[in-house]
Amino acid sequence: MLEWGGVNFRPLWMLLVFLLLGEGARADIPFEFHDGLVWVKVETPGRSFHFVLDSGAGSSLLNLQTAAALGLKMGRAVSVLGVGSRDGARYVEGFEGKLCDVPLGSSMLVMDLSVPSRACGRTIDGLIGADFFRGRIVEIDFKKRLIRLVEHSEADAPGSLRIIDRNGAFCVPIEVNGGKPAWVRLDTGCNTALQFVIDRHGAAGCAGAGEVRLGAERLDGVKIGLHQREIFPGESGLLGTGILSKFKVTIDLKANRLLLASAS
Repeated sequence: MLEWGGVNFRPLWMLLVFLLLGEGARADIPFEFHDGLVWVKVETPGRSFHFVLDSGAGSSLLNLQTAAALGLKMGRAVSVLGVGSRDGARYVEGFEGKLCDVPLGSSMLVMDLSVPSRACGRTIDGLIGADFFRGRIVEIDFKKRLIRLVEHSEADAPGSLRIIDRNGAFCVPIEVNGGKPAWVRLDTGCNTALQFVIDRHGAAGCAGAGEVRLGAERLDGVKIGLHQREIFPGESGLLGTGILSKFKVTIDLKANRLLLASAS
C-alpha cells in the first residue's frame, strides 16, 4: 500500500491503471505463422503446449496425446462434424489452460489429431475453436504476429462483412468471378486461400484461380480449391489464411461483423 504524508495513494494508482488500460484495454497474444496456420502457446500448470487458432472448428479441443499427458479422464462420447465426415470425440473436464493470461474453457473435446499433425510436420496439441471467439472482438494482426482481444471495433465501417452462425461456426459472404454472393466458413484453421463449392454459384469457369470479392476488397488470381459438393451443410466453402493473412483481421462477435484492414 502506497502512502505519503498520511495519504493512501492506492486508489489513485488503481484509477490510473484503469484509465490507461480501461475501456481500450487489449490483451496482446503473440503467435507463429507456420505452414499457413496460426500457432499459439497455451500454458497449463507446469507445462506448455502448441495450439492452432481455428475459427472454423465449432469447439476448442485437445489432442488425445495432450489429454493423456495431463492425466485428464475421458467423459461421454459425442459425434463431431468434420470436413466431409463425422468423427468421434470425448469430453473431458478440468482443463486448466491459459492463452497468455486468458483462461480457456475447463470443458474440452478430445480427438486424435495425429493425422493433421503429420500433414503440417509438427504436433498439434489442441485447437482453439469458435467458442473462444463468441462474445469477443478478436483482432489478428498477421504482419505483427499478434492476436489482440479488444473492447471496441469499427463494426459499421464501410466494407465490413456480416457474420452469421451456421453449423456452430461463422460464415461470411463472398463473390467468386462475379457470381452471386455465397456464404463461406471463416476458417483460420484452413491453410489455403479458398475452398469453394462451384455447382450452385456459376463459378465453374475459375479453373482453380479467379477473382474473389470480400465486401470492398477485390483479390485477383486467387488459388481456389474446387468442390462439387458441400463441405458443410448450407455452406459454400472455406475462407482460409491464404486470403486472411493479407489483412489485419478483426472478428467482432459482439456485432457479428468481420473487418479486413490493409496489412501494410
